[in-house]
Amino acid sequence: MRKPKVLKFINTSSDCWTPTEIIAFVLLCQKMRYCASRGHAYPPAVFEALCTIKKNLNIDIILEDNKGRVYLRRRPSRKKNPHEPFPGKLHFPGTTQRTESLKDAWQRLLTGELRGIEFGSDLWFCGIVEHRDKPRAICLSLLFRATVKYVPSRLRKHFYEIDQIPLKELVVSHRTVTLPYYKKVRRERSIREIQIYKLVGV
Repeated sequence: MRKPKVLKFINTSSDCWTPTEIIAFVLLCQKMRYCASRGHAYPPAVFEALCTIKKNLNIDIILEDNKGRVYLRRRPSRKKNPHEPFPGKLHFPGTTQRTESLKDAWQRLLTGELRGIEFGSDLWFCGIVEHRDKPRAICLSLLFRATVKYVPSRLRKHFYEIDQIPLKELVVSHRTVTLPYYKKVRRERSIREIQIYKLVGV
């Protein structure tokens, strides 16, 4: 990203902070806090930059239909979102917690990626999965599993047999961490033991 003239005083290749850089950063944090307090999303470039410098908390959910198939969504292209870190990749639906509560983040997921889908009565907490997808920093994912009782016709094509998922099209951490972990939980039918899986430097 080309640096505007007004920001030429910020040296991104130095670990020393000038007084001007400190003031600029504090002011930006205040602006971000203000936006968050009003419930406004950060611009995509700001959100992605923030995800690279802090540990992120995600809510991810694996949905199964009555045939045992799992639901996957496709990330937007770079044409649609120039700042998309995983363009065109398949992924299990989920969301990154912003400054809201987990309850509000869950509600945002229900009204966003999962809009129109009706859940069955069994919702499992599978465990905590730790992973990393460059360029983002390490992420802790709260992984849930649920069945669905109704899916709009426009979304039915997004269900895959769990052993026929096109692995090369999955976001790396979902292919190497989330999916294997879920298969283990599914196989053992146990959600009592929380295990932490790590993937660093992907």
